[in-house]
This record gives sequence, C-alpha cells and structure tokens, in this order.
Amino acid sequence: MSRRATSCRGGFSLVEVMVVIVILGVLAALVVPRVMTMGGRRAEVAALALGDLLSVAARREALTSQPVSVGYDSERNRVTLLALVTESSEAGARAAWREDRLAPPVQLGESVVASVEADGASMNTKNWRIEFSPGVRRPALGITVTDAKGVDRWRVELPAIADQAIVSRGEGKGMLGESIDLDAGGAGSTAW
Repeated sequence: MSRRATSCRGGFSLVEVMVVIVILGVLAALVVPRVMTMGGRRAEVAALALGDLLSVAARREALTSQPVSVGYDSERNRVTLLALVTESSEAGARAAWREDRLAPPVQLGESVVASVEADGASMNTKNWRIEFSPGVRRPALGITVTDAKGVDRWRVELPAIADQAIVSRGEGKGMLGESIDLDAGGAGSTAW
C-alpha cells in the first residue's frame, strides 16, 4: 500500500509540460497575426464605408437638383453627407448645410484621414468639405485612410465623371487624372 501512495503524487511530468507548451505555441501562432492585423481591417472597413458615402453623393448629384457636399469633422472623426436646405424664418429664407438623414455618417473610429486631394491639390486633413453641385464639374477626389499606426493604407478615389468610388489598398493614384483609351483596349467600334 505504501508503494501505491508514492506513485500517485501530485504534479506534472516533463512530457505533459512540453505538450502544453507546444499547444500554447501553436495557438499563439494562429491568434497573434489576426490580432496584429485588426487595425488594418478597421481601416479597410472605414475606407469601404467612405467609398460608399462618396458614391451616394455622386449619384445624388447626378440624379437630383439639390446640391450636396461631403464633409469631415475631425472632432467626431466622421465623414457626413450634407444637403443644402432652405430654412424659413421671420427674417426670411436662407440656405444652410444640414446633415442628410438618409445617408448615415461614416464613423472612422481608430482610422485616420492621412491625405485628401481635390483635382490633385492637397487639402487640410483636419476639416474639409467638398461640394457636389448639379451642373458644375465635380473635382476628382482622392482620400487616403490609415490605421492608427499609419501602417495599413487604403485609398478611396472618385473620378470627376464617375458615380462610383474606387477603394484600393495602398496610396497609388489609380483612376484620378488618367484617361482611358477605349480604342487601345479593343473597344474601337463598340458603343459606350
């Protein structure tokens, strides 16, 4: 009986400890890269939402006669669609920019607006507003969104004649300022 009592001791063998360490190492190898790229995913989501908002503004400009603008508020770190509305009062009617309730604002969260260009000219990244007026040529827009560390960069572009924003990874200037030669692309006799 004394033999049995000595073989049932509390504790772990060296093999058991090694197995646990290997399992923890495998789990860490799977989890750590996902956690490290989480900020980049947030920047991607913010860029996609910003692209959607710019597309809504461009379509609204093309389909209605109401002027709209897209504006960035650095205090709230959000981009909103604004509509020009006429307010009546005893003093008379006046036009004012108001947040459009039909298009939800884009909350950038931890993402940062790194650069903003209108027709290639840099704008202030802290507070900016770009107007979309029917009948007036809209500038080609380029906005770069990064994660909080500035590592993961996403580019949102809205060419002057397009109604759909383009979102791409990096800082390259994709469609802005470039003309497309349809003849060289094999669309010489195709109607466009």
